[in-house]
Amino acid sequence: MEDRTEKLKAWARDLAPPRSDVRIALEVIGRRAANRIVLEKAENYRLDLRKANLQGAELRGAHLEGADLWEARLEGAILSGAHLEGAILSGAHLEGASLGEAHLEGAFLGWAHLEGANLVWARLEGANLVWAHLEGASLEGARLEGAGLVVARLEGAFLEGARLDNRTSFTAATLRGAAVKDVDFTPIALTQDQIDSAFGDGSTKLGNLKRPAHWPSADLNGHEFEEEWRRYLSNPASYVPPQDRA
Repeated sequence: MEDRTEKLKAWARDLAPPRSDVRIALEVIGRRAANRIVLEKAENYRLDLRKANLQGAELRGAHLEGADLWEARLEGAILSGAHLEGAILSGAHLEGASLGEAHLEGAFLGWAHLEGANLVWARLEGANLVWAHLEGASLEGARLEGAGLVVARLEGAFLEGARLDNRTSFTAATLRGAAVKDVDFTPIALTQDQIDSAFGDGSTKLGNLKRPAHWPSADLNGHEFEEEWRRYLSNPASYVPPQDRA
């Protein structure tokens, strides 16, 4: 799983950027004046970028609020700090994309492909991620209050410090091999099977759920935790937590 994610990230990094004319158009769109964005919102206007090929595009900090990016190709795109509040990204391809600190509040990401994407400190409050593919994605510190991750695929995802609340839904989500250090699951409904398939440590709060025997019992520092997590991913069946090693 980990090797596949790294290969995906490397592939996304090597993608050629859009043609120069496309890049210029994107710069104009992404840097529209604030009063123009307000007018668009008042008139219920959406940027129509459905199925657009924007692989490897530089869209750092771009204003794409409410844009329709249905099935857009954004593999390897740089969207760090971009404003995508309320955007439609259903079925979009964002494999290996950089979305660190991006604003995705209320965005629709159902069926989106975010494998290996960087969503560190991303704002995903109220986002809909039903059936989203987040395998190997980094969601460290992501704001997931009110987010719907129903049937989402989070195998091998890194969720350290992600923020949840009682509106966050992981119903039928797959958490196999997901790193959940410093995550408080007490406000949400989660099954024992989901927790048993994940990897946390003494910092993970579980409420009434039983702490899995394969988790380190101590609150490890970041480096120690990542080392143990990667060791677990390499061979879950034979992994022994630090407290049980001779």
